[in-house]
Amino acid sequence: MLSEMTSGERNFALLVEHLLNKIEAPEYRQVNVEALMELAAIVANNPSLQIEEYIVLGKHYYKLVFSIISKKASSNS
Repeated sequence: MLSEMTSGERNFALLVEHLLNKIEAPEYRQVNVEALMELAAIVANNPSLQIEEYIVLGKHYYKLVFSIISKKASSNS
């Protein structure tokens, strides 16, 4: 999968992985991963969806994640 990514996508994936690795409790980290996967699926299935505010998963802010996903979904439509 990494071989199919652009350099920007790889950097983004590494940033997300870095942020997730800061979560010490494995259960809490898994909940965050699952929430991100569900939100990515929602955005992918609703390309016109625009997220204009922060989405808070615990104490971590993922506005960057959703703005990039939204832009990618918008460019695919």
